[in-house]
Amino acid sequence: MNSCIIGGPLWKLNIFPSTEQTFWSRVDKRERRDCWLWQGGLTAKRYGQFSVRGRPMLAHRVAWIIHHRIAVPAGKRIIQTCWNRLCCNPAHLRLGTYKTHAARGNKSGRQTKPEAWSGKSVGTSKTSQNCPVSVELSEATTPGIATNLGMTA
Repeated sequence: MNSCIIGGPLWKLNIFPSTEQTFWSRVDKRERRDCWLWQGGLTAKRYGQFSVRGRPMLAHRVAWIIHHRIAVPAGKRIIQTCWNRLCCNPAHLRLGTYKTHAARGNKSGRQTKPEAWSGKSVGTSKTSQNCPVSVELSEATTPGIATNLGMTA
């Protein structure tokens, strides 16, 4: 039987022809240049999700593995060049790293910058913009810092 081994020593999963047929039956295939949208289940972050022998996997990752017939190398990820979380079109999928993907997101303005994650820019923040600096320089424990700022740890 023709199969494709997925991942490294921890995965040891097989994708058989029947699994491929089930997978592609849940993808709305269009023209080669268009996104092929996943029609099945989703993760909490709204990416497509498909179970292979009871193990949940990202749908675009499964599409890449089926198309290339090789495992995704350790430390690599499958990047959707179209930025569509539901896209499973192999023409839109590239092998990359977290670092290259994050840099690409920052360059395109799709990811927020770390400086936007603190102080008044965060809706639930109870601190000022200067507070993170004073906390970083402090040698106090978390409960001690919270008490000094009038908050609870």
